[in-house]
Amino acid sequence: MRSSCTITEAPAFSCVWQPGYSPASRLVVIGLHCCGDLTPTILRLFTRLPNAVGLVCVSCCYHAMQPAECGTSYPLLLIAAAIKLTGLASAALEGFRSYRTCPLSSTVSGVLRQVELPINEYVTDLATECAGRWADDGGASLQHNHITVAYRAILDDVLQPELDRMCPELLEPRLLFRRHALRSKACFASIDSYLEVASSRLQMYHTLHGDRVLAELPFNVRDYEPQLREYHALVAPDFPRLKAFLALALTLQPVLERLILLDRQLYLLEHGFECSLVPLFDPRISPRNMALISSTSSTADSHLMRTAPS
Repeated sequence: MRSSCTITEAPAFSCVWQPGYSPASRLVVIGLHCCGDLTPTILRLFTRLPNAVGLVCVSCCYHAMQPAECGTSYPLLLIAAAIKLTGLASAALEGFRSYRTCPLSSTVSGVLRQVELPINEYVTDLATECAGRWADDGGASLQHNHITVAYRAILDDVLQPELDRMCPELLEPRLLFRRHALRSKACFASIDSYLEVASSRLQMYHTLHGDRVLAELPFNVRDYEPQLREYHALVAPDFPRLKAFLALALTLQPVLERLILLDRQLYLLEHGFECSLVPLFDPRISPRNMALISSTSSTADSHLMRTAPS
């Protein structure tokens, strides 16, 4: 039997108590392409469903998790300044927001507190990258990517304050690209060609009742082109440093992704489940190829662990 429902932070028991469902039935929870908070929510639900006997969950889009309300976003381009002065690196990382649902496990939470290393927006953005693909093309993607990061950061630095000022009643208004319009490398040939496309393809979103709501910008991007070009001229000399920084950062991508996945695996182990991380296919097909596979334990002690509230 199959049923559809909306899964939230609260255990969604009602979504499985459908007509014809027997309380004695055994459940296997399967999640493919579980974006953002969907994986943590599924894991929490799985530990609370009394008749769940198995789980297969493939996570993706770690950066789409809902940030905690505390903290503010940090201008992306200023990360390049960390290359100039090592002492700025920790300050730059502190500017990003952390998450309510990551880390999940007590083990990883305790270790990260000891070393004072947060899992925040920058960490999850980097963990979601496709470092393997970048290596496969001999670095050609990196040559292009540092420009896309820089141009987007210029828009963020100039336009985000205007968005905050014009929409004080909205919760977390943010700029949003319709990315399909910016796939062509011709869009990034110059700041002029980029602004021409971005002016018609830039939208915004804000948070309402925990959901993202799309909306049109309250201003015309073209009205800010003089400020954007002036800011571009100011920061363009640092673009080579940004490329070097991104190349170094990509070496950490597999480590950071594995940290997030191990945290989720440890969460289930702490609740008494046997579980493993299993590669399902070649990461060149899709970089998010790791499945968290779990089954219930037969021991009474483990049963008590998995039915206890977290």
